[in-house]
Amino acid sequence: MAFVLDCSVTMAWLFPDEAAEATDRLRDSLPEARVWGAVLELANRHGLSVYGAMYLELAVRMRLPLVTLDRALAAAGTSRWG
Repeated sequence: MAFVLDCSVTMAWLFPDEAAEATDRLRDSLPEARVWGAVLELANRHGLSVYGAMYLELAVRMRLPLVTLDRALAAAGTSRWG
């Protein structure tokens, strides 16, 4: 099943006061290594926050244009592989 998560769910994975049983179950069911590996690589390569790199990874993976006002993220999005 394909879906896009917004930051309210992913932030629940990082901040204990936002966590819920449902968000924990969702996190545990995802192929984390593939996505997190790509996200961290993009963040490091382009000097992006993990938050920004998540949008870039999704755009690259889904082959969709990335629309942002963040200059560093926009520049990364126009490079060959993000």
